[in-house]
Amino acid sequence: EHRRPERADVADRHALDARQRKDDEEVDAHRAPIDLAHAGDAALAHLPGDIEALTGRARAETKAGEHAKAAEDWTLIIAKHAGNLPLIEAATLERAASYRAAGNADAALADYAKLLELNPKSIKAHIGRAAVHDMRGDRAKALEAFAQAMEIEPENTAPYIARAEAAERWGDTRMAIEDYSF
Repeated sequence: EHRRPERADVADRHALDARQRKDDEEVDAHRAPIDLAHAGDAALAHLPGDIEALTGRARAETKAGEHAKAAEDWTLIIAKHAGNLPLIEAATLERAASYRAAGNADAALADYAKLLELNPKSIKAHIGRAAVHDMRGDRAKALEAFAQAMEIEPENTAPYIARAEAAERWGDTRMAIEDYSF
């Protein structure tokens, strides 16, 4: 007997479809720099699976709160693929975030410094540095790093939102309101 699906069933299916599309887009976005960097290089054809496995494990470890283990996997990716600059930048950014989440501020700052050597216009690296300085309680250095990110691309909202969130933690609601009003 054929029955018409209930609205809840249809809504659940749509939600699952939307989630799957989002997951697929995230995977595609992650692979894009890797695929572009290795396009046509048959000798390196095994790399996407290797990267996918290590990246998946590092992200799972992050979700499990195992930030030190995640940092080790990002280090493996960096070591194994030293010639792939887009991959090195992405993995170093992830490793810095893992170090930061693990409370290893010195290692995180060292990675953000490496990133800024590779790409001085990395807004994410400047925001990450600001987060580490904030974590250490150094508001002046955090504000300086946020300002550097804002100077690079003034129309990018990411540094404003990150600074607004920090301002809220600091109890500076006026700054938060200004930054959220960007």
